[in-house]
Amino acid sequence: MNNITELPENVFRNLPYLEELRLAGNDLSFIHPEALSGLHQLKVLMLQNNQLRTVPSAALRNLQSYSPYVCVSSEVSERRGYSNVFWQWPPVT
Repeated sequence: MNNITELPENVFRNLPYLEELRLAGNDLSFIHPEALSGLHQLKVLMLQNNQLRTVPSAALRNLQSYSPYVCVSSEVSERRGYSNVFWQWPPVT
């Protein structure tokens, strides 16, 4: 896709009406815990097929009250506390 490697703090702060964020197939290896803050209308978050080994629970906690569909590859080892996450299995290559 775009070879995005990280999502810094408040990167989407000026996009409060964004409904879909498709970041699949990049080189994401880091998501700041506050990277997704302010995405109040988000309905779909696609993170599969990246270099992520963990997704900060704080990053997704900000989204849980809005119940978006979140898809993350199964390579992510830390999975506790993510009630709204679909874990893609097996990983798509």
